[in-house]
Amino acid sequence: MSRAERDTRLDGYVDPRFVSVREAFKEGFAQGKELFAAVAVYHRGALVVDLAAGARDPLSQDPYDRGTLQPVLSATKGITALAANMLADRGRLDLDRPVASYWPEFAREGKSGTSVRWLLTHESGVLGLDRAVSQEQLLDWAPGVEQVAEQAPDWRPGTQHGYHALTFGFLVGELIRRVAGMTVGEYVAREISGPLHAEVHIGLPRDAASRVAPACMPALAGQGRLADSGPYAARVLNSISPPLKLTDVNRPDVRGAELPSVNGIASARSLARVFGSMIGSIDGTRCLSPQAVDGARGEQWRGRDLVMGVENAMRLGFLLPSEWCPLGGPGSFGTAGFGGSRAWANPDLELAFAYTPNLCSLGHFDHRETALSRATVACARAARS
Repeated sequence: MSRAERDTRLDGYVDPRFVSVREAFKEGFAQGKELFAAVAVYHRGALVVDLAAGARDPLSQDPYDRGTLQPVLSATKGITALAANMLADRGRLDLDRPVASYWPEFAREGKSGTSVRWLLTHESGVLGLDRAVSQEQLLDWAPGVEQVAEQAPDWRPGTQHGYHALTFGFLVGELIRRVAGMTVGEYVAREISGPLHAEVHIGLPRDAASRVAPACMPALAGQGRLADSGPYAARVLNSISPPLKLTDVNRPDVRGAELPSVNGIASARSLARVFGSMIGSIDGTRCLSPQAVDGARGEQWRGRDLVMGVENAMRLGFLLPSEWCPLGGPGSFGTAGFGGSRAWANPDLELAFAYTPNLCSLGHFDHRETALSRATVACARAARS
């Protein structure tokens, strides 16, 4: 068997009704757009697509299988958002109360009226830090939280929207810690991953380190920055000194820390399982009530993102379909990471989807993921008719 044949060999299973997803997945490799990747789909609570292909490292012949774990970058925000929505669903967090009622220090610099809801919808205005934290402080959590509490917002909270690329994790993560009495990583492990038997981590356990594949940047990509073009694009980059490169998610110290905006690690199968548990029962476990799901996918904000420079749509920490991120079409909600990682749920179609590539694509729109998502939706609609 040639190296090319070995690299595109599929590991996994596809329900016959979803065979088009397998063909779209294979096409990404045939076109040279993938090194290794995985895709998984739950339909009506059952796993119907569970595929992986490629070699775990460009220099290795070890296969990338369905149990391989992958950094998912900003798709982490969807897991953090789920934790916050679960607390709200259980009556422990009021979305319309001021953040300062749970986290008194946050009231500084004109933020006393900032609601919990505005943290989740990226409307708080706390985009960056006037006094940057070091990389060591970033991984220590407390210094970043203190800086966020002391930071004046870039606009009057609740009046504008801009992607809080890094500060979202501190804002929502500290709120979760204050309410739940545990860190985001601990909450995810205890209340989400544990009950679901899913491998989704914010703060990688040491015993899982050997099964993580690296995130890879395309050649000539430099540091692999998103092509943000809004008036506040530069503002989100000044929070760390020296700045982290995107490939720093491969560092053991970064993987082991809790950065609820950017350093989640998961398998595609587990990420799809988590999103499936938001809209229905997965082996007896459901993370959100039907009422909470309706809140999660209802539109809170839509318009030009002042950081990304493109139209964005949000609801309670989750993305809604837009031109740059169509997700699972109308009625779906989800999360997206730099380079193509995606997870979404479509309650109307009883679908949950996750895609975890190691080769990061540049720009906002990802053709590989979009082809997979469209094939998934088409198969589900055909199965229903």
